[in-house]
Amino acid sequence: MKSKSKIISVLCMALLLFVLAACGNKTGNEAASKPSNEPVNDSKPATRIVESVNGPVEIPASPQRIANLWNANNEIMLMMGGGDKLVATTTYVKKLASFQKVYPRINEVTAPFDSSSGDINIEELLKTQPDLIIAYAQDKSLDKLKELNIPVVTSSFTDFDGLKETVRLVGEVLGEDGVKRADEYTAYLEDNFKRVTDITSTIPENERVKVYFTQGFLATDGRNSMAQAWIEAAGGINIAAKDIEGLKKTVTFEQILDWNPDIIVNATPPWTEAPKEVEDMMNNPKWKEIKAVQDNRVYMNPIGVFQWDRYCGEQALQILWAAKMFYPDKFADLNLEQETKDFYKKFFSYDLTDAEVNEILMTEHNTVK
Repeated sequence: MKSKSKIISVLCMALLLFVLAACGNKTGNEAASKPSNEPVNDSKPATRIVESVNGPVEIPASPQRIANLWNANNEIMLMMGGGDKLVATTTYVKKLASFQKVYPRINEVTAPFDSSSGDINIEELLKTQPDLIIAYAQDKSLDKLKELNIPVVTSSFTDFDGLKETVRLVGEVLGEDGVKRADEYTAYLEDNFKRVTDITSTIPENERVKVYFTQGFLATDGRNSMAQAWIEAAGGINIAAKDIEGLKKTVTFEQILDWNPDIIVNATPPWTEAPKEVEDMMNNPKWKEIKAVQDNRVYMNPIGVFQWDRYCGEQALQILWAAKMFYPDKFADLNLEQETKDFYKKFFSYDLTDAEVNEILMTEHNTVK
């Protein structure tokens, strides 16, 4: 009996040791499978760096509420697919009829930037709770904006390379889809530029048309401006460039008379009576001394989502339009109406009607004589 009890005791002890060993083994395995006490961060970074004109800027990894305080850049942001992230804009943009047609939500967006004075209503801007601000690199209120502890991305440009850099920057701000759109736009712009310059680059200097670009008769853009860039690309000579540098510089009628341009391009803001201004110019005895008026070659620059002649993405169409106006025979096969429709479909997802195209191109006033 004692022998039997001993056997049972031994068996119980062995069983107990086995269970303890198994539990110990399990505890060890569990410990191995548990994460370490060191923090593990598998999430994406909260911020990233972009290179703006005024230096590198740390921005949110995925900005959702953008205040765009540069007039023309609002159009670029819309082209890059960022319209729905726009929470603040400018008074100028809100006046643009075609911007409203293409993107009706612009009517609901606050405009803390007064385009006429260049002043910013900081209180109204902060109410929109932006997580990022886009501004013109030479904006007079830049220092005030930087005091808000909100990332400020800046840009400016005076030529087509600068335009491409700005489009790329806006695309990078918006993220992966924005970068893809920026690449598509750049390819489109470069293709149009080549189509035009392959022809205009062969025109001898003494056969190039002399162009006066006007913003209200006695104001023009000289060297280092987009007007200079697109006039030259389209095969013209910006007659103001030899005497003037910069934007919207005042000139005298005597200067214009001395320059005696072959072509005048009127770029009056869209809410003024531009057709009447051109009519007044054509009927003014003084202006009739100028060759462009005598030859009836005074044109109104197209105005779409933005004014094509300015610092916007529709510069890709501007060079086509200018080439057609300057040299209608050399660009007889260029269908501006279809080019405009294709551009708006591709970059604004908007189907233009024939009437809307004619309104943008100022067809009624720009029949080539």
